[in-house]
Amino acid sequence: MDIHNYLWVAKYRPKQLEDIILNNIIKSAIKGFIVQNNMPHCMFIGKPGTGKTSLALILMNHFTNNDNDRLFLNASDDRGIQSMRDIVIEFMKTPPYSSRYKIVVMDECDNLTNDAWLIIRNPIENEQTNPDYLTRFIFTANYANKVPDFMKSRCAVFEFSSIPKDAMMSKVKNILKNENISYNEEELSNLIDYYYPDFRAVINNLQSLCIDNKFSFSSTLASIHSMAEILLDTIESTNVSHIKQNITQIRNIVHTTDINPVEVIRYVLNEKDVSLPTYIVLNRYLNTFNNVLDKNAHFIAMIYECILFNQKCGKLSCKS
Repeated sequence: MDIHNYLWVAKYRPKQLEDIILNNIIKSAIKGFIVQNNMPHCMFIGKPGTGKTSLALILMNHFTNNDNDRLFLNASDDRGIQSMRDIVIEFMKTPPYSSRYKIVVMDECDNLTNDAWLIIRNPIENEQTNPDYLTRFIFTANYANKVPDFMKSRCAVFEFSSIPKDAMMSKVKNILKNENISYNEEELSNLIDYYYPDFRAVINNLQSLCIDNKFSFSSTLASIHSMAEILLDTIESTNVSHIKQNITQIRNIVHTTDINPVEVIRYVLNEKDVSLPTYIVLNRYLNTFNNVLDKNAHFIAMIYECILFNQKCGKLSCKS
């Protein structure tokens, strides 16, 4: 595949420890693992887009030299007992083919079921299922409270902080220079501010907003702001006819534009003073959009629920 057709988030993913932006404590510890050619089970916890998966892959590639000794699972997909028994434990039972260790990366492990955690808890430390303890695990998670304490205690736990904005700006400029894309620095700064601290979201949206070798964010941002105003006007209205008219307008916009409903919700939550019931509903829906087939229908359902919840609970501001 031509590298120019790659997703930028994959093309520019850090390949070496020196390329990844980490705090000094984490970087020093990881350097120690590499120098000593030895590592414990690790757990990387932090917000999306802070480098957890990139670092896990760097360690996997350092400690293994062939695909037989590598197992990468996205726990959003492989999250139950059957996957742990049939895939993970079976992988552990044989010694490394030709590597220092066998490495299992469990990405987004905070999505594992409780039963899945219980299934792998003891085999990790059992020499019958993990011969000579040569299979090492790297877990990544967005939410520490969703990972059982008994699993944290089996790992070296590292908490990832947000990447500084100036470091993001430097990386993004290098990408645009490499891709021969012209840009306005203020718009670039607005893009980073909008998606911060998720650097992966910054790069994904950076690529989608580069057309004919030019980056532009202003029109997209204006569309998001416009949709947000209509959304709030609909939620706060008590006029049934006006609500129906706005819903029709919103349906037309989401079906004829590329506006991501999630971006509209993020903007409202971050920039607008909304009622407490609205804030609760928007936050709950924000975390469910990746699990539905039709995001637009989900968006409309969210609006109706906001209206009903406001009518039931009143409109106390979440900033009151």
